[in-house]
Amino acid sequence: MTVDVQVAGTPEYGFNEYLQILSEWGLVGFTIFIVIVIFALKAAYKNALSDQPVYRGVAASIIAMMVFALAAYPFRVLPHLILFVFLLSACAGNDGTVWVMPKWRVVIVSLMLVVLSGVLINQRWGDYQAFRSWRDTNFLYQADLFEDIAEDYRELYPRLKDNRQFLFEYGRCLSKTGKYKESNEVLKLGQKQSSDPMYLNIMAENYRQMHQYKTAEECLKLSMNALPNRHYPIYLLAKLYQEAGRSDKAKEMAQIVVNKSAKVNSTAIRQMKMEMEQILSKNNCKVYD
Repeated sequence: MTVDVQVAGTPEYGFNEYLQILSEWGLVGFTIFIVIVIFALKAAYKNALSDQPVYRGVAASIIAMMVFALAAYPFRVLPHLILFVFLLSACAGNDGTVWVMPKWRVVIVSLMLVVLSGVLINQRWGDYQAFRSWRDTNFLYQADLFEDIAEDYRELYPRLKDNRQFLFEYGRCLSKTGKYKESNEVLKLGQKQSSDPMYLNIMAENYRQMHQYKTAEECLKLSMNALPNRHYPIYLLAKLYQEAGRSDKAKEMAQIVVNKSAKVNSTAIRQMKMEMEQILSKNNCKVYD
């Protein structure tokens, strides 16, 4: 197995903030972001020319972070994001001019800010409560008590359907309680938010339970191609072929699992290899290296 296959993973970030902002916020959001940075740097440059050298450091810090964002994800780390916003705001500076706003404008602006804050808090409060309820219920999920939490997760779904981890847990919960079609609908939504092939593995198992072997096979092949160093999708594919009566393909996949080297050897991998050896033995196949 080549080194690049061994180190393959499922990154959660794009490792390029510009591409990530463009993909998540579109051209309009990306343009607004760039315009804000340009105006901030322009203001810092103007202040630096007026015998305020501190702004050179502020501008240099922004440029350094922008360069760093070409191959990392600094804006996804909260302290870095706070620092970046602080640097942008610091660029405005102060030329000593004091502008006094009329009291009636202060009152109007204050009321508008209070109303806006109330609306935003009201919109997000339900999400916050749902997130807390999910975390309080999660220990039951970790204990595999899927029947006990199925209804709780169903109630939380409208609020947390943009959280990929919740979607994975809810989809798996539905799968374990026999709601295979509904599980796949949830997992497909999660698959749009995550590159983790485990979504595909559970979807394949759901399709297998519904005897849709062709669709299950397609899911597992996608999972194999996503992370070629994983044993699990090949193991599932061998079992799928065995159940579907395709013994030749089952033997082929079982042989791959048995001979495949593990990045990190574990009890789960040893158990999978033992099951695959049993498939080969039943089909009078020699286990070879």
